[in-house]
Amino acid sequence: MQVVQLYLEGRLELAAVAAQVGSSPADLAASFESQQFIRSAATLRLSDEQRLQLAAKVADRRGHTPNLMAREVIASQRIEGIDARRHFNTLP
Repeated sequence: MQVVQLYLEGRLELAAVAAQVGSSPADLAASFESQQFIRSAATLRLSDEQRLQLAAKVADRRGHTPNLMAREVIASQRIEGIDARRHFNTLP
């Protein structure tokens, strides 16, 4: 499926792929995960402003302060071996 490859390369967003295959983004994300279709961190192409806006939305939804958000990112790194701090300019 070519759209999956474009998604994995970071050239299509999940919502666009879901629309093309007639699925919801949530169902498609679950399907990709179960099939181990995983984007590499290198495909992240957010501007600093977009990244900060998304981080703020996540923090708002979870009721987190920036400090607590930083702690969760660092904890994820320890648990899963993925250091996401470089994707958040506001984190230590």
